[in-house]
Amino acid sequence: MSIFKRKPQKPEPLIINDEIGTFILRDPQRDNYYEGEINLLGEKRYINLEPDSEDKKTAYKALGHLHKFVSDAEKWDKRIKKYITENFVEDDGMVDIWGGTDPYDKPSRIKKEEFYSRLSFGFACIYKSGELGIDYDPDEMFTDHGIFVSANISGEILSANLYG
Repeated sequence: MSIFKRKPQKPEPLIINDEIGTFILRDPQRDNYYEGEINLLGEKRYINLEPDSEDKKTAYKALGHLHKFVSDAEKWDKRIKKYITENFVEDDGMVDIWGGTDPYDKPSRIKKEEFYSRLSFGFACIYKSGELGIDYDPDEMFTDHGIFVSANISGEILSANLYG
């Protein structure tokens, strides 16, 4: 009998290979999401998929929602950017931004069209329920903050909030 304890073996990663991409749950005992990269809107984008059940062996519900989202990605992107812009624009059609390095600087103002054009899709979390959590990059218009969008796969955009 050895006095040394055996180091517990790390479980094997779980992998989902799909035409849209490969998603890996690196440590099924610890991690809560399958992670992957897909081509979306002309670039590689990070996507997290929520597993179907507690055993975490599959994420087919979230993957199905991702397929639906990807099939209409350009439409989603336009709608989300419009929603974000409408929620950040002032009555005069301008958006206050504070992307300078000095925290005491007064906010700059830009037209809503410029604001819209500078927003870009960052990454997404797709949930088995059909909920979507999507990060949009505001191109340093709010220093290092991002914009988090909550939506559902039926097309409803629920909120867009600054975070960071």
